[in-house]
Amino acid sequence: MPDFLFQSCSASALQARLKVAAHEAEEESDNIAEDFLEGKMEIDDFLSSFMEKRTVCNTRQLRTSIG
Repeated sequence: MPDFLFQSCSASALQARLKVAAHEAEEESDNIAEDFLEGKMEIDDFLSSFMEKRTVCNTRQLRTSIG
């Protein structure tokens, strides 16, 4: 990524955006779980989608706690 993208935002603004993105990924994973429980998706689709979203969510949450 170009350096100018990082220079245009303060560290606290980036931290806030990361927290919002983590929360959005968590909500998306919750929606995927809800769809599965309601029988709207197969287990294989659920597992791949849910694990992908939870990994993104957990990674972002970890980064916000480190920063």
